[in-house]
Amino acid sequence: MRYLIIAVADQDIAGKIKTLLAGRGLPVRGSCATASQALQIAADCDDGGVVICPINLPDMTAREMMGLLPESFDLLVLVTPRQQGMIVGAGVFTLTLPFSGPQLIDSAQQLLAYAS
Repeated sequence: MRYLIIAVADQDIAGKIKTLLAGRGLPVRGSCATASQALQIAADCDDGGVVICPINLPDMTAREMMGLLPESFDLLVLVTPRQQGMIVGAGVFTLTLPFSGPQLIDSAQQLLAYAS
C-alpha cells in the first residue's frame, strides 16, 4: 500500500491536512516539519507513496528532496501561482494555492493510485 507523508513546517497546517486526509480514509503515514524527517518516514514505506509539501522546507527544497526519495515516491508540491512551473519532473505534481479540501483529497487519491 502506498502512503501519504505530509511535510509542512507549520505544524498547525500539517495537522489540518493530516486530519482532512485521514478523515477521508486515506493512509497517512505521518506528518513532519522537515524534508529530512519526511525522508526518514519514507524509508519505512516499502510500497512507496506521496509526500505532500511546499516548494521550500526549512532544510531543503522539494526538488532536492525528490532526488533523495526512493523511486516509488511521488511529490505533491503545494505552490503559489507564481511558483507554478518552477518544479517539474517525473513524479512531481503540483497543486496551486489556494485549493479546496476536495481538491487536495482528489489529488491525493489520484496519486496514491498512480505508481511512478
